[in-house]
Amino acid sequence: MRTLRLTGIVLLTCIAGGATALAGQEDAAAAGKLVYDRWCAECHGATGQGDGSAAESMLPRPRDFTQALYQVRTTGSGQLPTDADMRAAIENGLPGTTMPGWPNLTDGEIDDLIVYLKTFSRFFGQGPAPEPLDFGSDPGGGPAALEAGAAAYLTMLCEECHGLSGRGDGTSAPTLEDWRGLPIRAADLTEAWYLNGGGSVEDIHTRMLTGLDGTPMPSAIDAMNSGVVSPDEVWQLAHYIASMGPGEMPQLRDVIRVGRAEGGLPADGSEEAWEGVEPFYFPLSGQIIQVPRNFAPTVDGLWVQGLHDGSDLALRVQWNDPSESPDPAWDEWQDKITAALDLDGAKPIALDSAGAPTMRPRTR
Repeated sequence: MRTLRLTGIVLLTCIAGGATALAGQEDAAAAGKLVYDRWCAECHGATGQGDGSAAESMLPRPRDFTQALYQVRTTGSGQLPTDADMRAAIENGLPGTTMPGWPNLTDGEIDDLIVYLKTFSRFFGQGPAPEPLDFGSDPGGGPAALEAGAAAYLTMLCEECHGLSGRGDGTSAPTLEDWRGLPIRAADLTEAWYLNGGGSVEDIHTRMLTGLDGTPMPSAIDAMNSGVVSPDEVWQLAHYIASMGPGEMPQLRDVIRVGRAEGGLPADGSEEAWEGVEPFYFPLSGQIIQVPRNFAPTVDGLWVQGLHDGSDLALRVQWNDPSESPDPAWDEWQDKITAALDLDGAKPIALDSAGAPTMRPRTR
């Protein structure tokens, strides 16, 4: 009888504990819904399908939480993110997209929001909690590592999307689409501060092993398992990509300092003529004031250098346009962009004398 009573007490205790935990989760989800409705629903939609009122003006589109396809993770390709992964995306945002970081949210609000986000997809709660991959140890950088990384860049066919110089202008770039069939841009690897998940060697290595689910960016693990590249070569590739440009956005300044060219002003914009001249970076955003507003421009910044000879001034302005417009190879891509974006009810119908699209209102 004592044994039966003790078992019953344990059973009742377990049931009570489970009920308490379930009630706690429900309370957290309810609190998370309040945070979501206030800060997230306009983009991600009331039901989490990435179809909020602002979504059609954005590329890439806001995350569809019902599909549980998360790009920035420490888990394997096709796997769910950890809570820490979800927290990092909320706190830091996704550079290069319209998803900002949310430093205004408290730790408790983020915890509740994560619980609520999981309610959108049936994939959460099935099986054990996701576990991060083992990313190994960095064997180190240096000239030899960069040379090996450059070779791995070609072996892994990275240039087909990202281009030989890493500017997102490879031969396959105009054809890239996300899981929804919407056009997507290959990352400009020379602007590491816009890379999803961070631009350090460790961040880049992580993205290569996890892949970016929902995009054409695969995981490098299959290539490692099949012997195409070794684990060390993937690290060296990460070092090589990190060397393509600054790891952080350059300091923004209001004034361009212009040096004196004692030997005369450069006749052109060749690299040799401007070698050693300090560059200044100016980020650009979409034209969002006048119709047709554009929330997804392809040119996101300018580099400016200047020289003078005492009487005249020369400025060298550089920017990267992955579409190399006007380039016929990108015409179909431009059409896809136009079709995917809500440009305030306007669409291009013809080109003006300067080759720019003229617009007229859509009929709906």
